[in-house]
Amino acid sequence: MLLHWSLASALMLPSVAVVNPQSEDPAADLRTKANLILDRSEALSRIWPGYWPEEQGFVLYDPTHGAVLVGADGQPRNITYRAGKLPGADRAFAFDYPAGTPNMMMVQVGDNWRTTVATLFHEQFHDFQRDAFDRTDWKHGGEFVDLTAISDRAAFTAAAELERRVLADAILAETAAQSTSLTRQYIALRRIRERTVEETIVGKERYLERSEGTAQYIGLKASSIVLGDDANSVAGALADGLRRNLFANAKGSYSGNWFRARAYDVGGALALLLDRSTANWEARIEAGEPLDAVLESILGAMDISEQERIAAAARIDYGADQILADTIAALAVAPKTIESIADFMQLGSRHLILKISLPRERLAEGQQFSSTKEMIGVGRSATAFLNVTDFQLEKPGIKLGVQGLSIMTEMSPVVPDEPVTMVYTVSLGEDIELPELDQLSRGDHVMDTIDLSVPGLTLSIEQPATVTVAEDRITLATSIGS
Repeated sequence: MLLHWSLASALMLPSVAVVNPQSEDPAADLRTKANLILDRSEALSRIWPGYWPEEQGFVLYDPTHGAVLVGADGQPRNITYRAGKLPGADRAFAFDYPAGTPNMMMVQVGDNWRTTVATLFHEQFHDFQRDAFDRTDWKHGGEFVDLTAISDRAAFTAAAELERRVLADAILAETAAQSTSLTRQYIALRRIRERTVEETIVGKERYLERSEGTAQYIGLKASSIVLGDDANSVAGALADGLRRNLFANAKGSYSGNWFRARAYDVGGALALLLDRSTANWEARIEAGEPLDAVLESILGAMDISEQERIAAAARIDYGADQILADTIAALAVAPKTIESIADFMQLGSRHLILKISLPRERLAEGQQFSSTKEMIGVGRSATAFLNVTDFQLEKPGIKLGVQGLSIMTEMSPVVPDEPVTMVYTVSLGEDIELPELDQLSRGDHVMDTIDLSVPGLTLSIEQPATVTVAEDRITLATSIGS
């Protein structure tokens, strides 16, 4: 399975103090945690039809002691403890952990039990989405946002911020009538904003809300069940997320904050409103309908004049002029982040570029993993990972590791019966030397194997590669056979 994942953006939760169930016996502690989930199996099975059956297995792993595997022996409620390091569990979570039972999610148990539980159910829901969700909107996937499709970034951002505030009040409203009125305001504001941008922007928002928003809702709802929260806890957590200052993440990119980060709680809030409003809404989302479109169909469509009338009242109530002024000021002082491939190439004085050509049918072999606070789509098939904590690539005969540097990944268009080229560009500072490669003259060279290990960068290629040396880059080209 080929995974592209940023742990920093995989799950977004408010900071909440949580008392962890603990004991002096690590095995007993993990068993207690597992039983908290098992004891609520029936309620958890009703979160989303078909998603979490009562016999669902899972793995809780404490890297300092060991792991409990639930259902790994084929018996749904059986808990097996394994002391020591768990093979293949060196990341915060892993899909389809090979423990003898299908769809086993492995999650590392951290200091915050709420976050651990939410991560387990959030990520397992992504696994469920791959099988159950229609994929038509996947054409809008990936991290890249074409910001040229937004003619006025300040007006777009201020409008999106106003929507978030209205939506937060809608899910916290004391009465159903108040919630409906606020939700209609939200839909009206959103439709007006959507008419100012290109369809690619609308599609990107809806895709992220359907993917990350539903997973956010499921993770919060499941954790509230496991921890025994009151009935309003999910709405409160989502409202906190909707009211979070998206400019406060100074290192985040505009697209990362105002598309991906925004989508978690916007999509989660829309899912919550649907859950309150109608039955069997999940089937419509699985079939490919956007969350906001399903909600609008339940409320009843509005013509443009009604949208304008309702939106005008919301702008007055929420101080739209001040929101716009604040947005203009925030954009003016926001740190510049990269938004294009050309921007990335300016980060370093030179680059190491790895090109891998392989058959289309072998694309899924190996794995790719990233842990970074800044993952930015800079092209339709290119993603920049800035100052990564850890980036690992494994393909047959090839291993690449990056720490503390920036790397950009690209993939050529997939054409039937033609190889696919994957490109990994590492930005290097002047102080980074590459033994053996730096000794080569300008031009092309063939090396049987390559083994690099320098601070921040390791690379092993156990097959012939063509090395092309230029003034500001060294390119390594290799291939994987069919």
